[in-house]
Amino acid sequence: MAVVTKGNDGKEPMADDDDRSEDSEQPRKPDRNEEREDAAHGAAPSGGVGGGLFSLYKPGQGYWTRMGTAGGTVLLIAVLARFIFISMNTRTKLDWIMINGLEKPGFPTIKLVITAIFCAVSAGLAWYYFNKPRVVDFFIATESEMKKVNWTSRKEIVGSTKLVIAFMFLTGIFLFLVDLFFAWLFYMIKVLHKAPFT
Repeated sequence: MAVVTKGNDGKEPMADDDDRSEDSEQPRKPDRNEEREDAAHGAAPSGGVGGGLFSLYKPGQGYWTRMGTAGGTVLLIAVLARFIFISMNTRTKLDWIMINGLEKPGFPTIKLVITAIFCAVSAGLAWYYFNKPRVVDFFIATESEMKKVNWTSRKEIVGSTKLVIAFMFLTGIFLFLVDLFFAWLFYMIKVLHKAPFT
């Protein structure tokens, strides 16, 4: 609230205006707790988020979900690269050389280059896709939901596992007896020509 004084034609700043001008010159820096709350609600933390090719969208959030996805992606790319290399090795004659009029396999330079190109392109596409804001927000939301899960205790898991295994054995025994009954029945009415277990 500004105090009006006589003789001030609006040329000189008033006392309250001085306070406001100082506040507007130096923006208020958020403290750590506010940054943490913003990060928990999905806001990007201040600083550290560059705009380059290898920058991360919302770094530090959804870490374990991102690492798990990256690990699965690396494994998938490795398995596909191995498949491509083995397929080229068995189905093509790339890198074969002539020795004394006979074709023999040489060092697989071309196959390795093709496999390396596949790995590089796949890794680049994975980096691009998994760094999209929509996908990253999904990872962050997934990790926050996983933290809310009420995991069962070891005792409950062991008890449930024993129950499932026992039920599987009982079901297997029951189906074996039903199968044996129908096998004998079909043998008695001459549909089957051999008795069971003979």
